[in-house]
Amino acid sequence: MSKLLKCDCGGVFKESTKSEGEFQYDVLVCSKCGEEMFTREQTKKYVRLLKIQEELNKIESMIIKKSGNSRNVTIPSSLAKYGFVEGKKFIWKVKDEQSLVFELVKGR
Repeated sequence: MSKLLKCDCGGVFKESTKSEGEFQYDVLVCSKCGEEMFTREQTKKYVRLLKIQEELNKIESMIIKKSGNSRNVTIPSSLAKYGFVEGKKFIWKVKDEQSLVFELVKGR
């Protein structure tokens, strides 16, 4: 953000990362009063995250299945419109003892 945006309280908005539920998002936060404001791009990304979460909320739970020596988890086809498509590369990360996270590799 190159231009300083001022809040009505006299503070300055600064870029910040917040968490809501299980996802993180970027937002501008006033340095004085804490008011939050989204840029157009931040709004687009936030709405996209909400839509993905809505799709995931429709799924009660998933089962790990065995295939040969491997284990499989399927991704709902409704997530394809968000980039979760066949052939897309991703990496696994450990969140805690009960949670794995996978991240799509950008640019592929």
